[in-house]
Amino acid sequence: MTVLMWDKPEPVLSKEEWAGNQADGAPPGTFMSNMSRDDNLRWKAKLVGATLGFPQVEIRRDSTVIILSLKGYRYKGYNTRQTPENEKRWKELAEHRFDSVRRPVEQSRKCVHIATAGAMSMTMDEFEEFQKAITEGFQVLNDLEMGIVR
Repeated sequence: MTVLMWDKPEPVLSKEEWAGNQADGAPPGTFMSNMSRDDNLRWKAKLVGATLGFPQVEIRRDSTVIILSLKGYRYKGYNTRQTPENEKRWKELAEHRFDSVRRPVEQSRKCVHIATAGAMSMTMDEFEEFQKAITEGFQVLNDLEMGIVR
C-alpha cells in the first residue's frame, strides 16, 4: 500500500471563498489550506527539479515539509546540490575548519531535510507511516536514477 499521495488534493472552497478566510487572531495573509481534512492528514508528495538534473521529492503534511534527494537539494535558503561551485566552496570550508565542526558528506549527498512549524509528536503508528513515506519517496528517486518511469 502506498503512503504518499502524488495527486494534487481537490480544493474544498472556490478561490474567492478561500481568499476570504482568515485564521483567528492571525495577521492577514496567513496561509490556510484548501483541502479536505482527510487530504490534510495524508502525506502529499511531488517530484521537483528533475529537469535540472537534481530531482528531489517534496513531502508535506500539515506544517511539515520533508525534502528527499540523492544529489543534494535546494529549498529556501539551503543549497547542498552537487555542483562544481558547491564542491569548491565545501573544499575551501573544510580546509579552514576543525574536525569537530559538521562538514558536508563527501561521497554522497543523499539527504533528508525536515522543516516544521514547531515540535513534532507522533504515535508509533504515525512514526511508522512517516518512515514509509520517506522510504517510498527515496524509491521514486532511485527508480528515476535507474531510468525506471512510474
